[in-house]
Amino acid sequence: MQRRLTDRVVVVSVLEPDAAVALATEGAAVVVVGTDAAATGALMRTLADAGHRALAFVGDASTDAAALAEMVAELFPDRPADAPEPA
Repeated sequence: MQRRLTDRVVVVSVLEPDAAVALATEGAAVVVVGTDAAATGALMRTLADAGHRALAFVGDASTDAAALAEMVAELFPDRPADAPEPA
């Protein structure tokens, strides 16, 4: 099976666990974002325990976009150059 999102990093809300699993299954590294540390960490651990690349960002992506983008750039330095910049 060819994984269409290999070498991609996606940011997914903790409120969308099914999307996170589907994207990870397609090969993407998933950054789970949420303001509830326990829920965000739990989804990240679920993905990681299933063998997927995942990490958690606890915060509000709409107000912490620069910090989120910086974390992604540091942790995934080989992400594609066409990745969109935060709004």
